[in-house]
Amino acid sequence: MNQQFNLIERIERLSGAYASARRELEAHPQYRQLQEMTQTELPADLAQMIQQYETARKGLEGERIVISSIVKLKETARTNSIDLSPADNGSKKLPEDWFDYWEKDSSNRIMASAGDLYQAWKQMKKNDETGNSEEKKPTRTLFASFSDDFNWPGKNNYLIGGTRIEYQPENLNATVTQHYRCKRKELVKTTSLEIEEYLGVPITKVASQEKGLRYLQVFFDTEDNAETIMQTLEFISEKARSEIKIWSAPVTDKRYSDTRKKFPNRAAGFDYDGVSFHVIGNDIYNAGRSRGVAVE
Repeated sequence: MNQQFNLIERIERLSGAYASARRELEAHPQYRQLQEMTQTELPADLAQMIQQYETARKGLEGERIVISSIVKLKETARTNSIDLSPADNGSKKLPEDWFDYWEKDSSNRIMASAGDLYQAWKQMKKNDETGNSEEKKPTRTLFASFSDDFNWPGKNNYLIGGTRIEYQPENLNATVTQHYRCKRKELVKTTSLEIEEYLGVPITKVASQEKGLRYLQVFFDTEDNAETIMQTLEFISEKARSEIKIWSAPVTDKRYSDTRKKFPNRAAGFDYDGVSFHVIGNDIYNAGRSRGVAVE
């Protein structure tokens, strides 16, 4: 009985917070101009109201109450065409070296962020499930190429995403920046959130928690629900969801010495060890491959 009462009380509190945040957002004098603004064009106060609104909406989603966002921004340049092979002939570099490489690249391509990679994997999954035989051929070729990028036990391969995670040294606060140091500044997107300590935690456990799902959504720059994220990663990794492990930077040095205090800046990465597929938000010094993505 107490549990039911607590649940009702929690939902009422979350609903109240959502209603209040929505009223404040809709009352802003520039709210009706949102569709004419990109993320980078938002006034500071409006951006803060949007963040508060989305936090309240995510709180309800944590209780399985799904509400579509009323925030519709103008689309910026879109990334849509992932390279068929790894950049620079498959060479391996440290994250900072890849950021340098892509910042100086003069083509219409940029370093694929974790969000770009996720969208590519999601489209590949759709093509593989619904496409005809001709549509499936390039998907399977690209699939094999990504599998090679992830092959740590056989080739010490590792795929680095153009996504920066900056941790606060002694708490859970962090920022995730998609398209870090991108030459197309309008594509840079930074989100603040709390990131728990995940040291090889199964995605099923992470995605079942409000903060965990929020981390995955921000990491992959998506509004997808937990099931869609897990299915997409199962597809690209060919691993069961129980063997998809999530990593963030350690808070204390009880198990690992590379704490957030010692190394606050990390990069996104992906690999497998033969048994498990790793979604990594704590990379510092692993040399790996990168993918490019064309920008319209």
